[in-house]
Amino acid sequence: MDKVRVLVANRPRLMREAVRTALSRHADIEVVSEIEDPLEILPAIERTQAHCLIIAQEEFGRRPAICNSVFAEYPDMKILAVATGSDDSVLYWVFMEIRLSRIETSEEGVINALRGNLAKQSLSRD
Repeated sequence: MDKVRVLVANRPRLMREAVRTALSRHADIEVVSEIEDPLEILPAIERTQAHCLIIAQEEFGRRPAICNSVFAEYPDMKILAVATGSDDSVLYWVFMEIRLSRIETSEEGVINALRGNLAKQSLSRD
C-alpha cells in the first residue's frame, strides 16, 4: 500500500512541528516536506509529489486563497486547513460532477447545447 504523501505548510513553526509529530505515529502517512513560505507551496507539491497539503486557516469559514492556485494545477490534491485559533479544521477537495441532459437531435439543438442554452431544450424526454 502506498503512503499518503503530506506537505505541511503551516505557520508558525510550532504548528508544523505538532502536525509532523502527530502524523509520524501513522505508518501509512509520510510528511514529505515542511515549508514556511506560501510562495513555495506549488513548487514543493511538484517536487515532492504530495497527495495532501496541510495549511493554517487564517479565517474560519473562508476558503484559503491558495486553494484556487493549488486546485488549478493539482485537481486531485486534498487540502486540510487547520484553524490556528480554535479546534476547527476543514478539508477541501475538488469533486468533478458529471451531468447529462438530453438534447434535441437537430442543428439548432446541437448549437444550443454547444452554447450552453440547454434551458431551451426539453430535459424530460427519454
